[in-house]
Amino acid sequence: MIDFEMAEQIIQRIITTRGFNEEQLKTYIEDSYMCQIYGEKPGLDEKERLLTRLLPLVVGEDSTTAVVAEEEGWYAEWLDETPEQYYWNRLKEETLSKMEERYERAEAAEIVNSIDAASTKVVSSLGNPRASSFSKKGLVLGYVQSGKTANFTAVTAKAVDAGYRIIIVLSGMHDNLRNQTQLRLDEELTGVVPEGHRGRAIGRPTADKQWIRLTSMDMDFSRNVPQPFDAEVEHGRPLLIVIKKNVKVMQHLINWLSKADEKVRHRLPLLLIDDEADQASIDINANKEDVQASQTNQAIKDLLGLFANKHAYVGYTATPFANVLIDCDMEDDLYPRDFIVSLNKPKDYIGAAETFRKQDDAMRMFRIVPEADAEVFRGDSKPARKKKRTPGVRKRRQKTFSFRMRASLERALIAHLLACGIRQVRGDGEKAMSMLIHTTHLTSGHNQMLQVVENQIARWRDTLAEEGELSDAFLEKAQTVWREEFKETGPSYAEVVAEVRSLLPEVKVLVLNSKSEDQLDYLSNPGLKVIAIGGNTLSRGLTLEGLMTSYFVRTSKAYDTLLQMGRWFGYRMGYADLTRVYTTEELVEFFQELALVEEEMRHQIEAMEDEGMKPIDVAIQIRAHKTMKVTSAAKFGKGEQVSDSFAARVVPFVHYPIGRPDALESNLQATERMVSGIGTDAFERKSSVLLTNNVPSREVLKLLKDFELGAASDSLRKSMLEYIKNVRQQNPDELAEWNVSFVTVGESGRQGQPTLKVGGLEITPSIRSRERGTEKILSLTAPQDLLADLVEREEARKLTAGRHFEMRKKPHLVIYHLWKDSEPAKKTAHGAALFLEGERRVDVAAFAVVFPYTETAYSQDYVAQLIGNPNFEPEMEEE
Repeated sequence: MIDFEMAEQIIQRIITTRGFNEEQLKTYIEDSYMCQIYGEKPGLDEKERLLTRLLPLVVGEDSTTAVVAEEEGWYAEWLDETPEQYYWNRLKEETLSKMEERYERAEAAEIVNSIDAASTKVVSSLGNPRASSFSKKGLVLGYVQSGKTANFTAVTAKAVDAGYRIIIVLSGMHDNLRNQTQLRLDEELTGVVPEGHRGRAIGRPTADKQWIRLTSMDMDFSRNVPQPFDAEVEHGRPLLIVIKKNVKVMQHLINWLSKADEKVRHRLPLLLIDDEADQASIDINANKEDVQASQTNQAIKDLLGLFANKHAYVGYTATPFANVLIDCDMEDDLYPRDFIVSLNKPKDYIGAAETFRKQDDAMRMFRIVPEADAEVFRGDSKPARKKKRTPGVRKRRQKTFSFRMRASLERALIAHLLACGIRQVRGDGEKAMSMLIHTTHLTSGHNQMLQVVENQIARWRDTLAEEGELSDAFLEKAQTVWREEFKETGPSYAEVVAEVRSLLPEVKVLVLNSKSEDQLDYLSNPGLKVIAIGGNTLSRGLTLEGLMTSYFVRTSKAYDTLLQMGRWFGYRMGYADLTRVYTTEELVEFFQELALVEEEMRHQIEAMEDEGMKPIDVAIQIRAHKTMKVTSAAKFGKGEQVSDSFAARVVPFVHYPIGRPDALESNLQATERMVSGIGTDAFERKSSVLLTNNVPSREVLKLLKDFELGAASDSLRKSMLEYIKNVRQQNPDELAEWNVSFVTVGESGRQGQPTLKVGGLEITPSIRSRERGTEKILSLTAPQDLLADLVEREEARKLTAGRHFEMRKKPHLVIYHLWKDSEPAKKTAHGAALFLEGERRVDVAAFAVVFPYTETAYSQDYVAQLIGNPNFEPEMEEE
């Protein structure tokens, strides 16, 4: 008996991966899928049922990719119908004004447009608040300290404009992060800020649109809410609640909401934003039999359940490893089954790739801490003393600390003081300046480090106040550091030291951990000069303003933990050249690898979106490492070790430097050189392309290496070139010859574009749109182009899925030329013209690669859960 529900789900995944037309779908249902998997053909009624369900998903004759036809166009339609977006327009104007304080007007507008486009993509993926019911779960992937709050603030404003009424923000696990988020939302949305607030804030909305705030900068949610839920929402204004992920606080909120009239609750749409969604939100009991979900996870599900008819859950994180491993088959859990949005790297952002770059010594921000120093500051492990040993129980090991100043830490402190002095000379004296010291998660270690650093700063403060041998010793060390680190930064040594003398009395040394009463009070002291010592509290969300120097030697073998501890990631406007990270060689290697892990994940998310697929259809793979683990064992979910390869894959490259016309012209010249090298006589018209066969790999590799790509596609190219290199090293005959085609539009596809000359070939360029606010090309490839070296266009329609990889013996390089005046065929929330008004227009050369199966087994290990991906093969352990 055929399980048609399962069959429908699997075929749907394959359709959206490969791209079918109607004829291919019919053939696949009748001949390929049912016979091969179930050993029988469906009857006529059964076949019609499948066709009726699946036909809306197939590729039309002139389509470029299969798209799941769902209700996700609601937001674009709403935008067309609604000229006024009250909350978003207020926020947009405020953000633009704020950005203009830091950037030129054109740059500020570009940043705001990027926030607009990214937040629109998220809101478009939410449920339609006017629908009778919906349930959506998604994830937004940002960068560590990169502006995730800016995105969810914009998402909140747009969602409320569109009809969402209840906004709950879960903001970290600690008060300092919750307070920080509350203040940001008040500054940019509600306009209600604490008395004496010194920062800028948006004005309050008109009376009928003012927010109902049930939390404030000084108050998390408590059981003492004066009014019941029904009374709070009866006036139609949006409700905002910002709470920390604390089970007791969350339970207070659940209890209060539970008392409301169920009918009232069920008609109001909820948007629940989970900041740092991989922390505490994951069910760490998921892999344990007969054990209830962990408390925070269950509390989140309970909140969603209270608005069962209409709710959207959006997690935000820079480290989504645990989130994509949540069991996707558990529908009530928090797996982002409906969407994952990867935010673009913001302008001037410094992340792992920038901090730990392997090339260009002059630009390196990291400095190596000797392992001997690192071991001292991590603490020595010694067995804990016990009066009586319990049989069968291992002795617990505990850290003991015996700190003293080490040369590497002393140099880091001096470098920080000099960097502060340089910024003072540059006119930044009123701004915050920070140093981070993170060597252990244990509070006892923080307290000892506090004594060491405070004593050192106090000695330098005293010696610089008086002339003498100690003063001379410090100045000699400082001059060495200045000469080796900062000589080229502008100010003279004398100017800098004079500033160091004056600012030393201002420098505060604070311990920031769960037991400390120290606080980062930027509200009353925006120009705070601080050396912050801590561990876990500094690892999540908390921002150290003006962070320039980091001394970081704490080890971790988990991807998410290590990346979150990188508080030096972020924006360093005006002092990027002064930023230094003191760490160990091992940690440098780990962060360099994590930069590649991040980039690969983002490529997969974009590819999934380009193919019209969702996270429930295809697994996100996490590149594995020989030493590190992707996340803790408790959060590993349904993760399995898998292997993947570029073999039998289509690899489109969709990011190009649209804003750099010289780079685009260089790409055009590269394609012309390739044609000239091959010779125009070698090309013949076939289907939708001009095709030549048997091109030596060296010609293709030269083009692939010469092409200027957007940063988001560059790491994909590196991985692909690594794959080609390894396959050819193992078997020189494989991937040795390529088929190369130039796509040229036929008469029916012309929309006024002129014919181009490319090295003697006459080509009619294609029309493509660009993702609004980015440099990403939408829907670059079309199936008939990718298969043109195998079959004619008509035959391509009949080719069953997967069959063309069996036919393919050589890789196929498909080159597109995109018309500079391209406009989107229809208005969407995402699509925009290839070039915007004011941008210099150049035809864009782009490419995709189709790889055959290879006999040479070269693959990369990944961690993923197995979701509808036929390329995944779990690794089998040897018996």
